[in-house]
Amino acid sequence: MAGGRIDIDNRVRGAGRLAPVNPCGVAAEHAVGSEPGGGRTVRTRPRPTCPLCGQPGRVRHERLRDLLYGVDGLWTLRECPSAGCGLMWLDPIPVPEDVPLLYVRYYTHRAAAGHRTSLRDSLYKVYRGAHSILAGFTGLGREIRLIRGAGLEDLPAGKVFDVGCGDGVFLQAMRMRGWEVEGCEVDAGAAGLAREKGLVVHTGDFAALDLPQGAYDAVTLHHVVEHLPDARPVFEKARQMLRPGGRLVIVTPNTRSLGHDRFGRCWRGLEPPRHFCLYHPDLLARLAREGGYGIRLCLSSAAHADVILGASLSLAEARGRPVWDPPPVSFVRTLRALALQLAEHQLIRKGHSRGEECLLVAEKL
Repeated sequence: MAGGRIDIDNRVRGAGRLAPVNPCGVAAEHAVGSEPGGGRTVRTRPRPTCPLCGQPGRVRHERLRDLLYGVDGLWTLRECPSAGCGLMWLDPIPVPEDVPLLYVRYYTHRAAAGHRTSLRDSLYKVYRGAHSILAGFTGLGREIRLIRGAGLEDLPAGKVFDVGCGDGVFLQAMRMRGWEVEGCEVDAGAAGLAREKGLVVHTGDFAALDLPQGAYDAVTLHHVVEHLPDARPVFEKARQMLRPGGRLVIVTPNTRSLGHDRFGRCWRGLEPPRHFCLYHPDLLARLAREGGYGIRLCLSSAAHADVILGASLSLAEARGRPVWDPPPVSFVRTLRALALQLAEHQLIRKGHSRGEECLLVAEKL
């Protein structure tokens, strides 16, 4: 049901004492709760200026808590005031050595452990079937097909590399379409699940992997760049890997979405402290051009808006309390999320970039 299922909408309960944010230049500490993090702390450093253009950031959201996966602390999201930028970023930001602590309770760990909710899964399958029929009548189906096909539907089968491939669902789908597939994943458990499906998956940081240059027709990143302190190295690495005319595809939350405007600090796309930087379509297009790409598509999409908006409704209903995993099934919440998705789709058709996700399809020049 909306607010309950796919990767961007899983959540884990958990809360504990709140560690204060240290405004000084030394690393502060944010505690990871007693289970299963064992009371370890996440060290942070201040990041008051825009990572892209150096402008001092204005506070967009403050005193945010991790209601999904239980990393303790108070977090701030700043926004660049520059008209040509508008990046949102996390301040303070965890130090690189402690980033794994942010994912101790993450959904990929439950997937690797064989987490199942059979009744909810069955209800969700029924919902998705009904939703696909409605999407066909409203025109929303075109947005869904574009996202699912990663903007590659018009290309002949080639070689694709998926960054942050998880358990390999997208790579499996591309393999069925005749593509030669490969990917990488930092979570060893999820990578293991992908390899069990016969997929070639590297474990480790994408930027540090030794991969062949000029060998791929497409590099894809689905909900990955928001987890990185700076997306520019991704543009550079992907360009090295791509053949001339090869495509870089990025899907990431859109800070200019209807959901962000409506739900504010409860918008699912924020996800502090795991989302380090958040973008909008114009900014992604700028980064692509600066990185040596031409723009084929750069737009917002309502394809997964029912899920993201449903999760945002759950967070809003929680009123600052931890959100249970999974939340109770709510047909009212599902219908509200669906109505908002259809409204968002109509705004997009009228030329407004109000979708919950950005989709960038760029070509190497």
